[in-house]
Amino acid sequence: MRVTVLDAAVKNQVDTKIIGLQANWRDPGPMVLKYARQRKDLSVAMVKKLAKDLREAWTPDADRFEADDDPDVVEPSVAEYVLKDNVSEKALVAASDVKFHIINRAINSEFSFCGKIPLGETISFGTEPPGPICKLCETAQNRANGS
Repeated sequence: MRVTVLDAAVKNQVDTKIIGLQANWRDPGPMVLKYARQRKDLSVAMVKKLAKDLREAWTPDADRFEADDDPDVVEPSVAEYVLKDNVSEKALVAASDVKFHIINRAINSEFSFCGKIPLGETISFGTEPPGPICKLCETAQNRANGS
């Protein structure tokens, strides 16, 4: 029982003087570690306690973090392939005379590159061309990209 109580006292970080009084030791320093059954647990407990103390004491630097109050949101420059929303399913399945148009909201937020289709009247097919592309849109996109 003596060893168990002393081991529990060491693990709970009881003052070495108190542990020495309980065990009737004159110099409790080295004896405290002797009676600690698993000394590695003491190191782990110490690191946990230090980390907890540092975490509780830490306050973020107000100078380091600045809020971005800029109301302008910049759209990413991504080309999107669209069709006019009134294209029939039959024409879409046949895909013979269907030409996909290119839009880029960062460059023009109202029309496709060729200027023929308003963005509000389009259906998006993603960022990869699913079929033949409108030649006017392709030329305008190359001009916009500097190619």
